[in-house]
Amino acid sequence: MASDRLPDLIAALQQAVPLLREREQGFWADWLEKDLKLIEGEDFYGIEDLLKAFHGGIAGLSDVILHPPSKNAEWQWLSKRIYEIAHGLQRERHRREAI
Repeated sequence: MASDRLPDLIAALQQAVPLLREREQGFWADWLEKDLKLIEGEDFYGIEDLLKAFHGGIAGLSDVILHPPSKNAEWQWLSKRIYEIAHGLQRERHRREAI
């Protein structure tokens, strides 16, 4: 699963987990922490599971709003970054598998 973007994803997840915990979002902090461990171990299931959290529909990770607004702004930036990197890694893998 080697990619130049992997360290950026890991760093963003490492920032997101304590932020979510601090704002009493333990369910999502646990989810991201589990996926972080998988990704650090180069298990691609961590990417797939991470993306499931964003595509969960109502009450998915993309629906999380943190208070105060400054924490929410930080979360929105991090969550967008996490999603974009993970989605890009998934696309890269699908392209490689199609060849």
